[in-house]
Amino acid sequence: MSADIVQYEICDFIGEVSTSVSNPPVILKLKEDTSRNRKALHENELTRLNSYRLTKRRREYLTGRLCAKKAVLSYLHGCRLPAVSADRIEIANLENGHPMAILHSMPDVAAPHISISHSKEMATAMASPCPCGIDLQKIEKKLLKVKKRFCSEPELRLLSEIAREDELNTLALLWCAKEAIQKRFGRDTMPVFSEIRLQKGDRKEMNTEKSCCCLRLDFSISGQHNWPAHVPVAATIFTGYALAFTTTTKGTNNA
Repeated sequence: MSADIVQYEICDFIGEVSTSVSNPPVILKLKEDTSRNRKALHENELTRLNSYRLTKRRREYLTGRLCAKKAVLSYLHGCRLPAVSADRIEIANLENGHPMAILHSMPDVAAPHISISHSKEMATAMASPCPCGIDLQKIEKKLLKVKKRFCSEPELRLLSEIAREDELNTLALLWCAKEAIQKRFGRDTMPVFSEIRLQKGDRKEMNTEKSCCCLRLDFSISGQHNWPAHVPVAATIFTGYALAFTTTTKGTNNA
């Protein structure tokens, strides 16, 4: 499936399950480290890119930044703000590794919150006015070996009924959903998988030629912190990958 078709399906999917996300996540196949692609990077990003020795790591870093910049540019366009060159947007990291956008050409404009993920040959990112989290996962059998780390039997049974997928696809959806939640709250103190519990959900049928698993899931978070009791997550499967994201709107916990 081409990247264009993926983007089209994701846009339709978001319209079905998440009314508060005005700009869809950006999904790209990993890009090569070329001079053309480097032109989109800020000088600080170029320094970071040059520090990586492995080709795969450079491709992941580069494509993650390109996805995030496209997401930020789409967000700025939606806010009817002036166009800005991609190399004047810096995707930096906080001390805990959480990504943040810096608008060097518009210092008086509040940059959106961003989240980035990559897996195997794909990368994705989203931008939102409020905290958000996104995760992309190649569907692989290794998830079966580690399922006890992030999945309880009641959760697996419930999600299997909702998604109507086999065990491996179901585990990939649950992994992505919990990772997205961790990223959304990871700016401060990150909840662990055992504190994140699936409560309910429903499947959205899409009008596409090939049946697509598109879900809206509701989680709760336990623990010592003041976590919200209701965290909605949008999740889907496309061409061997699972994708999930969650965000907030002001004064709510809606995805």
